[in-house]
Amino acid sequence: MKKIQTQAFEKVLIVCGFSLTVTLMTAWHFGDLFKHRDSLSILAQAVDTCFYRVNQSFTATMIKDIKSHYFKNDFTQLTNECFKDLNKNGKSISSMTSAGRKNLEELSSEVVWFHEKLSKVIAPFLIDPTKDYQVQSIQSKFEKIETIKFDFLDRVEAIQSEQLQMMNRDELILLFSFSAFILSVFSLSFILVGQMRMRNKIEHHALTLLNVGHSQVGAKVEELILNILKIQQFKISSQVFKDYHQLVLNQMSGLLMRSPKEAAATVRLETSPQIKQEMVENISSLSELKEGKEVKSILSNWMQQNEHLLISSDLENDNLDIDQEFIDQLFTNVKGYFEEKEVKHFSLKGSKIKNGYSLKFDVPDILINSTDLNYLSTHALQGTNVSINLVLVKELCLENNVDLRLVNILNTHGKLIGAELVLDFNQDLQIDSPENLTEKDSERP
Repeated sequence: MKKIQTQAFEKVLIVCGFSLTVTLMTAWHFGDLFKHRDSLSILAQAVDTCFYRVNQSFTATMIKDIKSHYFKNDFTQLTNECFKDLNKNGKSISSMTSAGRKNLEELSSEVVWFHEKLSKVIAPFLIDPTKDYQVQSIQSKFEKIETIKFDFLDRVEAIQSEQLQMMNRDELILLFSFSAFILSVFSLSFILVGQMRMRNKIEHHALTLLNVGHSQVGAKVEELILNILKIQQFKISSQVFKDYHQLVLNQMSGLLMRSPKEAAATVRLETSPQIKQEMVENISSLSELKEGKEVKSILSNWMQQNEHLLISSDLENDNLDIDQEFIDQLFTNVKGYFEEKEVKHFSLKGSKIKNGYSLKFDVPDILINSTDLNYLSTHALQGTNVSINLVLVKELCLENNVDLRLVNILNTHGKLIGAELVLDFNQDLQIDSPENLTEKDSERP
């Protein structure tokens, strides 16, 4: 439950940050769309206002109201300036399409020509009011301006319609993202309150140990510290403390135990006097290596029996001169050791090496404690609190010239991802003379 809460806190924190980011970005986008849509509405109203001035001049022409001030130069010049400003403002709106900007340019140009045409048509009539004038040319010019205006307004309406759809979509995104943010904030608050209560509970437990005089009882202190480390998901640190505390307890009880020096240990073949004698007596027979069997053939039965555990296998083909009974016993003890660690699955890889063949077990999500690693780094065949299966694996490797390596694996972020067990089968065994073996024994500390 505590582990689930810790993992949930990380996930909820990610959701909170992501939803807040989406909310802020969507709100900015919604505001930007609203601003552009409002600018287009103002521009469309300004086009109607400017066009209304043109319409007033045209109406005065149609009714032949010569005294109207709509024919005066100051009025027509102001109308021209109105359309020039429209053209300038239209270019400053980023959401305006190129076709819309072209419409504004055409409006500005056509209005100027309309006023020039208007002044030419009514000029004779101003001199002699009895004369009549033709309005067809002015009417066609006005109709062209009106058509351009309607085209522009249609384009503005299309842009605003598209912007409205985008704003509606942003509103939905805002609704969901802001709701997710609020829910994640409440969830974070709930988790933090739970953690505070858990800390208070641990502190109360520690105070109880102090009050009853159990603060120096190793088992009680170990339980308290391990509980704290597990709550904070310090899996490796928890194992380190447990190993160290076990070492302290053993030293206090008079048991001497060598402290772990390496995270990875390698078992090398150590020759006792009896083994050296057997090697000398059989030197001629050992120098003649047999042809051997293929690796896949040697391991086929064992792999079939453990299909439920073996998630993948990648074996480079090669021949091994090795006893089938030894392989079966060795792999049975390896499997037994994994089962003690509650291993659910593993993968097996095999490759040729310089003097033989190497088999590697990749086991995810387990931690090898320092007791096992320390046991493999020594030459003793017995260990304190060591798995009997690991003891048997080590003895079998020593007796059959197999190098054994067991390491914890960390990823690039320093997080534990599992362990690795490697078996190197040495096929090119080099045997020294009895004199050399004796000399090496005398040099060994």
